[in-house]
Amino acid sequence: MQEQKEEIANLRAKVRSLTHECSNEISRELEDEMKEKGEECEALKREVLILSERSSMLRNALVASFVGFGVVVGGIMVMSRW
Repeated sequence: MQEQKEEIANLRAKVRSLTHECSNEISRELEDEMKEKGEECEALKREVLILSERSSMLRNALVASFVGFGVVVGGIMVMSRW
């Protein structure tokens, strides 16, 4: 009876240690995954910043083109009346 209790205690200790090892492995995996996701997030933030700057630059060029076109058309209309 005593031997069985000792064996049960030993088995419980083994189970506890294995459970602890598994949880450490899982936490390491989660930590690595979080690092990867953080790097991906930073890369996406940089990409969004670049695209927003490019978009504002193209918008400004488009507005300048319309203004220039309006000035040219207005100049042609004024010259045709003289």
